[in-house]
Amino acid sequence: MVEQLKGFFIKGNKDGELRACLEKYTKPKIKKIIECFGENIASSAKKQDMVDKAESIIKNGLPQYFTCADDKETDLMASLCESSMILTAPDEFERLQPLYERGFIYLIDSENGAEVIVPKDLKSEMKSIISNVFEKADDILDNDGGLGEQSINRTDQAQFNNIIMEEIAEELVGDANAENLLEKTNTQDAESIDNKRAVKSADENRTDMESEIIRYARALSNIYGVYPASQLKEIWDFNHNRGISPNDVKKALYKAGDSDGFYISDSYIVNSLLDSIESYCNVLERLKRTDVYYYPVTDVLEDYSESLTQDNTPEYFYIKSFLSRKVSDESDMEEIMRMLSLLCVQDASSEEIVDYLKSKGIEFELSDEFNRFAELYVNWFYEMRIWVYKGYKPSELKNEKLQDRDFKFTVDTKVKLNKKIGRNELCPCGSGKKFKNCCLKYIDN
Repeated sequence: MVEQLKGFFIKGNKDGELRACLEKYTKPKIKKIIECFGENIASSAKKQDMVDKAESIIKNGLPQYFTCADDKETDLMASLCESSMILTAPDEFERLQPLYERGFIYLIDSENGAEVIVPKDLKSEMKSIISNVFEKADDILDNDGGLGEQSINRTDQAQFNNIIMEEIAEELVGDANAENLLEKTNTQDAESIDNKRAVKSADENRTDMESEIIRYARALSNIYGVYPASQLKEIWDFNHNRGISPNDVKKALYKAGDSDGFYISDSYIVNSLLDSIESYCNVLERLKRTDVYYYPVTDVLEDYSESLTQDNTPEYFYIKSFLSRKVSDESDMEEIMRMLSLLCVQDASSEEIVDYLKSKGIEFELSDEFNRFAELYVNWFYEMRIWVYKGYKPSELKNEKLQDRDFKFTVDTKVKLNKKIGRNELCPCGSGKKFKNCCLKYIDN
């Protein structure tokens, strides 16, 4: 028996359904599954309410997770659906942990070890995901296919993402070059692609819905940096409580141009600030496949519809005020803050940031001066929507998630989050003035 795994066991049978498995868990365990999908529920909620929410989230999250998963993980889940697996050593559990944490699989006691089971209702859903990967492609693109305004099943999102983007790629570079463009994107042939991708002009003849879809796409590019087209539909459906036709998304994206703040490359919508294939592949390489995307509500989308930086936060004013005292021409500050924001959301290293500031004539002669900057920068970083964390602010991540992050900005500084500053205290920006006579007036405004 694998003693170390006994704490993961539930009392159930291998043919149980998802709800029955969840009901065997404690409330904290159910809450942890919910939080794994980026959702939350009060600890004081009734267990039945937790089970209801977890069941819904898991069933909705299964298709989304596996349409983006790699082949090995999909094959592993498919194998578990066909027959259970017996674990005889704790290290065998490691590769299964992402599936376990999301409530896709469960462990029960057996004579030979820990038996891994998939709930009966999830098995049928998983089989549908695998068998329908390409089967419905024509229906997705067919206006008369009966989809209308209803939400497509999430099993269709991989096809939607690939097919829509292939058609757009064809329009951008011509039929003869489309296949070559997509193929070279996958091999990250940066030079070849950059030469082929011309700046695309926007079509301003748009319906109100098309304008709103493009606004959503722009806001999400500021929140995520790079994201699959299926995520645009997900966020639209999430905020409108109804599905949008993939064809409506396609038509809107056809009319978008570089001036809208994003462009389309292969199967991704990319922020225009990432102006090369190499730059956005650097973001993609750091995304954790097991993470879920942050789901912004309408108000957040509005905040990010024009810029990736919230220039009305205290953290922004503090670091801007600090740096402005080192800049001879105040008019340079907007560009400096814009580029610093771009480095920040990509979790740039301290060396990259210092090198950029040096190129703008900003240097730190004393270690105390750099430490002050580092503290202000890290506090600002914690309140930014970081692209390599799929749109989450570090301050929104749980402690265990933060510990799992390899922050590139490595400095010996203590982050003072949400510290209340008195009006008569010295301003955090380091000006030497009282808070009320310095940054507070900008924050109040």
